[in-house]
Amino acid sequence: MPGKRNLARDLAAHAAHQLELRQRIYHDLTSQLPRRDVVLVGKDAIIAYLNDVLHVRRPSGRRISYRMLKRWRVRYACPVLPGYKHFGCTTNASVSTTFALTAWVLSNFANDSRLMVIATYAPAAGSFTPCEALTTGLAA
Repeated sequence: MPGKRNLARDLAAHAAHQLELRQRIYHDLTSQLPRRDVVLVGKDAIIAYLNDVLHVRRPSGRRISYRMLKRWRVRYACPVLPGYKHFGCTTNASVSTTFALTAWVLSNFANDSRLMVIATYAPAAGSFTPCEALTTGLAA
Protein backbone atom coordinates (compact mmCIF):
# COMPACT_ATOMS: atom_id res chain seq x y z
CA MET A 1 0.00 0.00 0.00
CA PRO A 2 1.68 3.23 -1.06
CA GLY A 3 1.96 6.11 1.37
CA LYS A 4 1.17 6.24 5.05
CA ARG A 5 -1.62 4.22 6.58
CA ASN A 6 -4.56 6.17 7.89
CA LEU A 7 -6.81 4.44 10.43
CA ALA A 8 -9.76 6.74 9.79
CA ARG A 9 -9.56 6.10 6.04
CA ASP A 10 -9.22 2.33 6.61
CA LEU A 11 -12.22 2.29 8.96
CA ALA A 12 -14.34 4.26 6.49
CA ALA A 13 -13.39 1.92 3.63
CA HIS A 14 -14.21 -1.12 5.75
CA ALA A 15 -17.53 0.35 6.90
CA ALA A 16 -18.54 0.92 3.29
CA HIS A 17 -18.07 -2.77 2.48
CA GLN A 18 -18.86 -4.39 5.83
CA LEU A 19 -22.45 -5.34 5.03
CA GLU A 20 -21.39 -6.86 1.70
CA LEU A 21 -18.59 -8.77 3.45
CA ARG A 22 -20.99 -10.07 6.13
CA GLN A 23 -23.48 -11.21 3.48
CA ARG A 24 -20.72 -12.98 1.53
CA ILE A 25 -19.46 -14.80 4.64
CA TYR A 26 -23.02 -15.80 5.57
CA HIS A 27 -23.71 -17.03 2.02
CA ASP A 28 -20.49 -19.06 2.01
CA LEU A 29 -21.34 -20.67 5.34
CA THR A 30 -24.90 -21.55 4.37
CA SER A 31 -23.97 -22.85 0.91
CA GLN A 32 -21.02 -24.98 2.09
CA LEU A 33 -22.41 -26.22 5.43
CA PRO A 34 -26.21 -26.02 5.22
CA ARG A 35 -26.89 -28.58 7.93
CA ARG A 36 -24.55 -27.01 10.48
CA ASP A 37 -26.56 -23.82 11.02
CA VAL A 38 -28.32 -23.93 14.39
CA VAL A 39 -30.99 -21.60 15.72
CA LEU A 40 -30.08 -20.18 19.11
CA VAL A 41 -33.17 -19.49 21.21
CA GLY A 42 -32.84 -17.52 24.42
CA LYS A 43 -30.23 -15.16 25.73
CA ASP A 44 -28.35 -17.91 27.56
CA ALA A 45 -27.85 -19.93 24.37
CA ILE A 46 -26.67 -16.88 22.41
CA ILE A 47 -24.25 -15.77 25.12
CA ALA A 48 -22.95 -19.33 25.55
CA TYR A 49 -22.26 -19.59 21.80
CA LEU A 50 -20.37 -16.29 21.74
CA ASN A 51 -18.42 -17.03 24.93
CA ASP A 52 -17.75 -20.76 24.62
CA VAL A 53 -17.64 -21.45 20.87
CA LEU A 54 -16.40 -18.22 19.28
CA HIS A 55 -14.45 -17.20 22.43
CA VAL A 56 -15.56 -13.58 22.23
CA ARG A 57 -14.43 -11.70 25.32
CA ARG A 58 -14.38 -8.18 26.69
CA PRO A 59 -11.10 -6.33 26.18
CA SER A 60 -10.39 -7.06 29.87
CA GLY A 61 -10.68 -10.80 29.19
CA ARG A 62 -13.95 -11.38 31.05
CA ARG A 63 -16.98 -13.04 29.48
CA ILE A 64 -19.52 -10.87 27.68
CA SER A 65 -22.95 -10.22 29.17
CA TYR A 66 -26.41 -9.97 27.67
CA ARG A 67 -26.40 -6.25 28.32
CA MET A 68 -23.35 -5.90 26.05
CA LEU A 69 -25.06 -8.01 23.39
CA LYS A 70 -28.11 -5.73 23.47
CA ARG A 71 -25.85 -2.70 23.04
CA TRP A 72 -24.03 -4.40 20.10
CA ARG A 73 -27.41 -5.10 18.48
CA VAL A 74 -28.31 -1.40 18.53
CA ARG A 75 -24.91 0.17 17.81
CA TYR A 76 -23.18 -2.41 15.62
CA ALA A 77 -26.06 -4.32 13.98
CA CYS A 78 -25.44 -7.58 15.80
CA PRO A 79 -27.89 -10.12 14.28
CA VAL A 80 -30.04 -10.86 17.32
CA LEU A 81 -33.82 -10.61 17.36
CA PRO A 82 -34.57 -9.21 20.83
CA GLY A 83 -36.85 -10.90 23.29
CA TYR A 84 -39.70 -9.15 25.07
CA LYS A 85 -41.61 -9.65 28.26
CA HIS A 86 -45.21 -8.45 28.20
CA PHE A 87 -46.41 -7.59 31.71
CA GLY A 88 -45.01 -10.79 33.15
CA CYS A 89 -47.45 -13.13 31.39
CA THR A 90 -46.03 -13.60 27.88
CA THR A 91 -42.35 -13.97 27.12
CA ASN A 92 -40.68 -14.03 23.71
CA ALA A 93 -37.11 -15.28 23.73
CA SER A 94 -34.19 -13.70 21.90
CA VAL A 95 -33.32 -15.52 18.67
CA SER A 96 -30.27 -15.73 16.41
CA THR A 97 -28.37 -18.33 14.38
CA THR A 98 -24.84 -19.61 14.64
CA PHE A 99 -23.96 -18.61 11.07
CA ALA A 100 -25.36 -15.08 11.46
CA LEU A 101 -23.31 -14.50 14.63
CA THR A 102 -20.19 -16.04 13.07
CA ALA A 103 -20.49 -13.86 9.96
CA TRP A 104 -21.01 -10.78 12.15
CA VAL A 105 -17.91 -11.51 14.24
CA LEU A 106 -15.75 -12.25 11.17
CA SER A 107 -16.85 -9.11 9.33
CA ASN A 108 -15.61 -6.73 12.04
CA PHE A 109 -12.65 -4.48 11.21
CA ALA A 110 -10.17 -5.80 13.76
CA ASN A 111 -10.01 -8.48 16.40
CA ASP A 112 -8.39 -6.32 19.06
CA SER A 113 -10.79 -3.42 19.32
CA ARG A 114 -12.73 -1.58 21.99
CA LEU A 115 -15.79 -3.57 20.93
CA MET A 116 -14.56 -7.07 21.68
CA VAL A 117 -11.61 -9.42 21.58
CA ILE A 118 -11.61 -12.96 20.25
CA ALA A 119 -9.62 -14.75 22.91
CA THR A 120 -6.98 -17.36 22.31
CA TYR A 121 -6.35 -19.75 25.13
CA ALA A 122 -4.02 -22.54 26.08
CA PRO A 123 -5.52 -26.06 26.04
CA ALA A 124 -6.16 -27.75 29.35
CA ALA A 125 -3.40 -29.91 30.79
CA GLY A 126 -3.41 -33.41 29.35
CA SER A 127 -5.42 -32.53 26.26
CA PHE A 128 -4.28 -33.58 22.80
CA THR A 129 -3.71 -30.84 20.23
CA PRO A 130 -3.05 -31.08 16.46
CA CYS A 131 0.44 -29.60 17.01
CA GLU A 132 1.30 -32.49 19.33
CA ALA A 133 0.09 -34.92 16.65
CA LEU A 134 2.58 -33.48 14.19
CA THR A 135 5.49 -33.61 16.61
CA THR A 136 4.78 -37.14 17.85
CA GLY A 137 4.17 -38.55 14.36
CA LEU A 138 0.55 -39.53 15.02
CA ALA A 139 -0.89 -37.36 12.23
CA ALA A 140 -2.00 -39.32 9.19
